[in-house]
Amino acid sequence: MDHLHSEGFQKVTRVDDALRIFLAAMRRPPPKTESVILSEALGRVLGDDIVSRQFIPAVDRSVMDGYAVRSADIANASEEHPIALEVAGESRIGEVCRIVVKARQAVTVATGSMIPPEADAVVMVEITRILPDRKVVVHAPTTPGQNISKRGEDVSPGTLVLRKGQRLRAQDLAILRAMGSAKVRVVRRIRIGIISTGNELVNLPGKRDVGKVVDLNRQILSAMSEELGAQPMDLGIARDDESGIIRILRKALRSCDVILITAGSSVGRKDLVPECINRLGKPGMLVHGVAMRPSLPTGLAVVSGKPILSLPGFPVSAMIAELGAQPMDLGIARDDESGIIRILRKALRSCDVILITAGSSVGRKDLVPECINRLGKPGMLVHGVAMRPSLPTGLAVVSGKPIVSLPGFPVSAMIAFRVFGRPLIGRLMGTGEPSEPVVKAVLKERISGPKGYRTFVRVMLRKTLDGLVAEPLKLQRASVLMSMVAANGIIIIPEHVEAFDAGQEVDVAVIGEIAS
Repeated sequence: MDHLHSEGFQKVTRVDDALRIFLAAMRRPPPKTESVILSEALGRVLGDDIVSRQFIPAVDRSVMDGYAVRSADIANASEEHPIALEVAGESRIGEVCRIVVKARQAVTVATGSMIPPEADAVVMVEITRILPDRKVVVHAPTTPGQNISKRGEDVSPGTLVLRKGQRLRAQDLAILRAMGSAKVRVVRRIRIGIISTGNELVNLPGKRDVGKVVDLNRQILSAMSEELGAQPMDLGIARDDESGIIRILRKALRSCDVILITAGSSVGRKDLVPECINRLGKPGMLVHGVAMRPSLPTGLAVVSGKPILSLPGFPVSAMIAELGAQPMDLGIARDDESGIIRILRKALRSCDVILITAGSSVGRKDLVPECINRLGKPGMLVHGVAMRPSLPTGLAVVSGKPIVSLPGFPVSAMIAFRVFGRPLIGRLMGTGEPSEPVVKAVLKERISGPKGYRTFVRVMLRKTLDGLVAEPLKLQRASVLMSMVAANGIIIIPEHVEAFDAGQEVDVAVIGEIAS
């Protein structure tokens, strides 16, 4: 291991060597876990593998509004020669359908409805026409399985849904909820004790504090620790005397897993921290002075198996919280106009932005657009956006407050929220549109989208010796939540582009950790 020399330091350790020495000296017991409710699990590290014990969906479901049919009955249907079917009944969302579809019969279905027995396809309502006497005319053929989300298509028993050690995202919490979990076991948050040192430091400037320095480091390091999922513990300011520094360090060693101590780590007369650390126990200071600018006076130590980072006194830049908005859960509105209007009025009184999911398509029970229009002007501004998924998205303003009507499928809702919700919240908070990392990757397979629509393709990014590769997930349906859970990237196919070819370099928005 090479050492460099710098003014005031007898030796300066290279960055990679310093990190290797530090990590090798740490005690690494198995992480402790705890059970938390899902609403508190966002960003936490998963403590156990999650393996499914059930089918999701539990039954075959329709992914379109229309009619469940026997595909053989309409194999020859066309605009010139439509085929009439008897409507035998309706499969209602959330209810078990026991209507057996017989030859030349159809059953009315909505998006999410159970497929009735003996039906093997769904024809979209757009290619049908209602006749009197409970008849429907179909103007195009269909194929077996078309517009049906099969039982277990998303998750089946034995599927490894989430892997131990991954950080939980919004879509991960959604699949846990779909599996019936109210709680999840996560790694206990690492307790990080944060200490600043220096007689010149104050928490907030006062009239008599001329010449004092406001301590920014504890604020910055607390925020950065919390963003990483750790639990910061503010241990205050230690004055420039050995007994005070040792006392606060001993307190930190008793209660914390990691200790960050700032200032007092250079080589000046009052830079007492390295000596104080060495007096606490073995091995003590491992590295003092790292070959990097800024932050040369960094020190790395271990005492009683616990890591201590001695950081320079000048502040580092804190990362901005992703959105910083305050969600308010207003519950579930049932499928009746009065209930939807009542909950929307409550939201208009108490919220700055309203997000409402489902009920935004064009089926008979998609009541949201009309309810919004009855609340006030200008009402629905946009209903139906040229994007896949999330076509039924609606955008409205009532009494000056924005309302985003999101599709009912979680994947569609998440994509629509990324496109419209994130920039909206950023603008209202004055932060501008939040950015996210975008990387270049080589596409493993050809992907395409309908011309004139912006298409969002979920992919798995992997590191290879030649760089990043993006592999499209096999199932891209909006009804398949695992298409977001298993994805760590999204490729956007613009409206004017029909396809990206295999081997083409594309931009990928990163939404998860990149696999090796």
